[in-house]
Order: sequence, then structure tokens, then C-alpha cells
Amino acid sequence: MPKLRHAVSGAIYDLEPGGLIRIETSDGRTGWFNADASWHHGEVKEADPHIIGWIAGARLPNLRRPILEHGKLEQAKPGEGERR
Repeated sequence: MPKLRHAVSGAIYDLEPGGLIRIETSDGRTGWFNADASWHHGEVKEADPHIIGWIAGARLPNLRRPILEHGKLEQAKPGEGERR
């Protein structure tokens, strides 16, 4: 499951299979939060809602990659995508 380290606090944000986000601080305290960043249970009662959103948010398609069609990578035709 996805896991991120908070750049400032050093806490580990870990998405668990049941959908809760487990946060473990650098001093070993833990807390569990819902996907909306509301506290569920545990000693840690504050979380960064932006990190929780990155971990528990919807998975969107990567629109920068070429589209797969019928299992084959679609090739760009010469001149497509060029600015004029």
C-alpha cells in the first residue's frame, strides 16, 4: 500500500488495507485517520490533510502517457503534437 514520509515532521503516512491511514511519528507514537483526515483512534490526533489526500485520494489516470489501444502502444504520427 502507498506510504509517504512527511518532509517536515518525518512522520510516516501509510494507507492500510481497510482504508485507514496509519501515522507513525519519529518518536514512535501512532494514530489512525480516515480518508478525510478526521481522527479515528490512537495517540496521534493531528495529521496533514494534504498528505492524507495524496495517500488516500482517488487514483487518476496518467494522461501524459500514450493511450493503450487493443493492448498496443499507440504511436504518434509524424507532425502530430508539434506547435506551429
